[in-house]
Amino acid sequence: MAVVAASFVLAWAAEAAQVDISGGLAIAILAVIAVLPEYAVDLYFAYTAGSNPDSVAYAAANMTGSNRLLLGLGWSVVVLVTLALATRRSGKTVRALVLEPGYRVELGFLAIASVVAFLIPVSGQIPLLLGFALLGFFVFYLWKVSRAESGEPHLVGRPSRNFRSGAAAPLWWGCSPSPRW
Repeated sequence: MAVVAASFVLAWAAEAAQVDISGGLAIAILAVIAVLPEYAVDLYFAYTAGSNPDSVAYAAANMTGSNRLLLGLGWSVVVLVTLALATRRSGKTVRALVLEPGYRVELGFLAIASVVAFLIPVSGQIPLLLGFALLGFFVFYLWKVSRAESGEPHLVGRPSRNFRSGAAAPLWWGCSPSPRW
């Protein structure tokens, strides 16, 4: 229950932050915060691998396993559910999703990162240079999406009243401000 509640609070904070920063940057920050626990486990396995070689396999499996699930299962489920809903709403078979041009940057970066991710199983290793290249790629992505215009999000309910993204900052870190709606 707490995980679901935390996901709603983070999504709420991301929507509220779109008042001052671009939506893509807000979502990127949300994504980093969402995967921080996984990174903590990765860091632990990587640290223990220095003294226990058995941990190397755990570190590699933890780093690549969730990405395989996300790319292999997660995105396909999202697309299939969206196609089913679009078919139900329109009354005719929908075979393709048409995205707004604003999503091309995100999809382009995701496609490039997905192709690069195949280098890990092909090479059988995770080179340090690849890690730095992917970090640089992510920083470039953050810079690219931060240049987009911020917009007024569609907030419903309590967040729509007297709420600015400055008040959302504590929500990013799991703290709740004293609400004075």
